[in-house]
Amino acid sequence: MKVVSVINYKGGVGKTTLVSNLAAYAASQGKRVLMIDLDPQMSLTLSFMDMDIWEKFYANTPNKTLKDFFSALLEGETPPDLSELADNFGKFKNGGRLNLISSHIDLIDVDVALIESIASAKPEIFAKKFLKCYNQLRIALAKVKDNYDLVMLDCPPNFYALVKNAITASDYYIIPSKMDYLSEQGVERLQSSLAKYRGEYRANLNIYNASKSARTPEYAAINIIESGIVPTMVEVWRGNQLKANCSRFYSHLQDKKYHLFQWIRDNSNFFGVDSVKAGPAVLRKSKEATAAHQTIITELQVLGDDFMKRAGI
Repeated sequence: MKVVSVINYKGGVGKTTLVSNLAAYAASQGKRVLMIDLDPQMSLTLSFMDMDIWEKFYANTPNKTLKDFFSALLEGETPPDLSELADNFGKFKNGGRLNLISSHIDLIDVDVALIESIASAKPEIFAKKFLKCYNQLRIALAKVKDNYDLVMLDCPPNFYALVKNAITASDYYIIPSKMDYLSEQGVERLQSSLAKYRGEYRANLNIYNASKSARTPEYAAINIIESGIVPTMVEVWRGNQLKANCSRFYSHLQDKKYHLFQWIRDNSNFFGVDSVKAGPAVLRKSKEATAAHQTIITELQVLGDDFMKRAGI
């Protein structure tokens, strides 16, 4: 099982579009895929169901959202198994399936509570709480590793406790990014925050391993690897060439040796509010797509193949 975080400080960069389409494509290729919506904005969740369905069947129903998992931990109770929280949103004849663990707007409060739970003036106690807090998702995913080939984590646009849980649990991370100045700076800021968190985690792991409570339980180092950047919402000329304003920043990222996946071109109609009924764009049937939309479907498939190859699934 491979775990992949999709992360960016900046909202509105197509993060959820990327998660839903990569996950759906992998499932269509025979992979058992679990999506986890860590974002309290619930964009991924609402890509697969209407808000009224979520409010009726998920919001206040026990063991139906990610909130139930973290809330149980914060209350000192045994959390539900992640497989209990996952609902099926796609089955394929080749054995592939697409499962989703829904988000909840109250994850905002969970994020704050998780951060507060590690407070301590004593380094040994702080280290133990730090590692316990940020390994919860990793531990839970290890219990379902035989059930899935791929887990995709849709992260909120920040660097708080839920994102740190995702990073600790992941094998790879992908950065969706627009091709503009602010997004390019956001990529660099994200890389800086990742490096800082790795350092903090390493330091606390060393303190923990040197303490009397070492290996009770045993925690592993962070092994997440950058998979690359997906240029999103790009403007393309006829002839399949990036427009100058996008091309400039695309070249900057190339110069910095990032792996650049196939871009996702801008088309708000194709990825808009009707996507819940139509499903992930990469799975739309060719006969129902316009020529322009078929081009996007093909690009998403190329992106999906590259992603699966780099993730080793």
